Amino acid sequence: MRFALTALAVTSLALIALPSAALSADAPAKDKGKGKEQRRITSAETYVPSPTLSAPVTSNYQFAGLMVVDVGFDVPDAKLRTRVTTLQPRLTDAMRSALADYTYARVRAGSAPDPDRILLMLQQAADRTLGVSGAKVLLSNVMVQRGR
Repeated sequence: MRFALTALAVTSLALIALPSAALSADAPAKDKGKGKEQRRITSAETYVPSPTLSAPVTSNYQFAGLMVVDVGFDVPDAKLRTRVTTLQPRLTDAMRSALADYTYARVRAGSAPDPDRILLMLQQAADRTLGVSGAKVLLSNVMVQRGR
């Protein structure tokens, strides 16, 4: 009797796990390349999305929160748009560094962020990285999440 209950339990678990295993095996083929494309907030052809930027907010040399900024670019020139897309990893790195500089020097725990200053610093970082101006940085979200 005990053997029958154990066999029933094992069979039940196998039947439950089988469909989920089959789904996870098919998932990579269906989602191939997913995660590399950024979310578009507009259908404008001149808009180039960028990954979400984040930087820690500190207080007394301890983690106090996380600043999260959603950014995109408005690039009317098609040639420059291609350059922005090609240099996306470098742009992201430069803008993350600029945001980290901002949070380190200008943000105190509990204070509100200054979107104008953030935009100015990110625009300067983007222009330096691209070597030319013409790609306008657009902010769609600036938020500070408090630490625990």
